[in-house]
Amino acid sequence: MTGDWPCDAYGPDPEVRAAGALCFFADTGKRLCASPEECREKMTAERQRVWQRIQDGAARGEPDMVYLAGEFTRPEQLLGGGDGGEEECSLWPRPRPPALTAAP
Repeated sequence: MTGDWPCDAYGPDPEVRAAGALCFFADTGKRLCASPEECREKMTAERQRVWQRIQDGAARGEPDMVYLAGEFTRPEQLLGGGDGGEEECSLWPRPRPPALTAAP
C-alpha cells in the first residue's frame, strides 16, 4: 500500500516519516491502510483496545496499569490521538515512578 498521508499514530513530523514510520500496523517503510480514513478507523480501534487493557489491568491492581490508568483517562490520549497536546500522546508522558522502573 502506498499513500502520502501521515499515520494517525505518528503524526505529520517529516523526520518520522523519513525514518520510515508510515503505518503503525506495518513494517518500516510500508503501509497497510488504504486511506487516511482507514488509518483513523484502525487507530481509533487500537487506542480503545490498549485503553481497555490498561483499565482491565488497573482493575486487577497491576501497578504499571494503575499508573497508566491515572495518566490516560480517555483512549484518545494514547498512540498519537492528539487529545490534549503532544505530551499526552506518547505511551509514557513523563518518567515512571522509581518503583515501576526498578529491575525485578
